[in-house]
Amino acid sequence: MSFFREMLVTEDNPFKIQEVANKGPKKHLDVDDLYANNSGTVLAFKQQDYVIIAADTRHSSEMGINSRKMTKIFEFDGFIFSGTGFYADLNEVYFRLRYEVERYENEVEKRIGISALAHKLLNILYSRRGGLIYYVFSVLVGKDETGEPVLYSFDPIGSYEQVMCKCYGSASPMIQPLLDSTIMKYNQENASYQSLCMEESVELTKKAFFAAAERDVNTGDYLQIVVYKRDGVNEELVDLRKD
Repeated sequence: MSFFREMLVTEDNPFKIQEVANKGPKKHLDVDDLYANNSGTVLAFKQQDYVIIAADTRHSSEMGINSRKMTKIFEFDGFIFSGTGFYADLNEVYFRLRYEVERYENEVEKRIGISALAHKLLNILYSRRGGLIYYVFSVLVGKDETGEPVLYSFDPIGSYEQVMCKCYGSASPMIQPLLDSTIMKYNQENASYQSLCMEESVELTKKAFFAAAERDVNTGDYLQIVVYKRDGVNEELVDLRKD
């Protein structure tokens, strides 16, 4: 008799249900039991006076889809935070980051800069290095002292750097080489760096995710594109594959 069937038969006796549930050998928790890779893909790259941040909205577990409309891009106080990994950890890091911004501005009585906020995020992630780390691969976008948009990338224990382009998530093996070739001009002889116009960058982002959604079952449903500029933010939502 299955566990579910035994619960139905004895639903008037909760102690019996507990007894049935506890049958079998004890299992020690493994680190794989504590995290789930909810996957999806996040892309970010910087051009001359703007940063593109894009992510799909699929929330999955292994081969199942939990939600088709789960954002991975969070905007607050003139900054943008985004990431992939364990979605519960991503949310907790986001709320802790917002709290640190509010506390800093209340104590210091001035707006926090992007470099200081990047260090705050380092401290949040590094604080869990000795135990259950935040399973989050993230990017942070803001403006420097001159008002120019800048992009930082972070690993789960807080190691970070200012970068020109970064892709995290299940489709990163497909998209990161495209960014390295198109944005960074790696492995191209006599190639000179030329900034893409905003329309070209948005089109590149769409093509990258259209291709990724065809090959990666964990990337799909909708594509959220944010253009972070000196004078504001533009957003666009695009359909992706939903199967």
